[in-house]
Amino acid sequence: MSEAKTWAVLLPIRKQHAANIYAGTKTLELRKKIPKFMPGTWEPVRCPFRVYMYESKADGGAGAITGFFDCPAYVGVCKQSPEERYPAGIAQDAQVSPEYVEEYGGMGWVYAWKVRNPTRFPEPVALAAIGIDHAPQSWRYLEADACKVLEVAARGSPAE
Repeated sequence: MSEAKTWAVLLPIRKQHAANIYAGTKTLELRKKIPKFMPGTWEPVRCPFRVYMYESKADGGAGAITGFFDCPAYVGVCKQSPEERYPAGIAQDAQVSPEYVEEYGGMGWVYAWKVRNPTRFPEPVALAAIGIDHAPQSWRYLEADACKVLEVAARGSPAE
């Protein structure tokens, strides 16, 4: 995925989960929603797409964008009854407990975003560098201008 990005996703994540992604031990990221349409269009999102990680300040996190991964695919799982359980492999690959997945998903959908090519930036990038003034509560789209700034940061050049 070396071509210029016209859009991407910015995802808030806790420090430990980001560290596990960078280490290659966390190969799935769990979310309750997925990007459905290309920004500003009704065109469906196609994989792969780039996911930039905003490491939250919780638990000593950077409070900045620390890197990215590419999402080549995702799978959605929805429980049909309280007796059902989410597949055990999801918890294992997401580096969380099966109980966490059950509580997180409840009776709704859980989407497991596949993690590929995790890359940590040489230096964290402040949200202000891409024109954002507060951390996202869930994921959000990034437009082309923000992607350009982050691509420069990934190469180790200053983000301006």
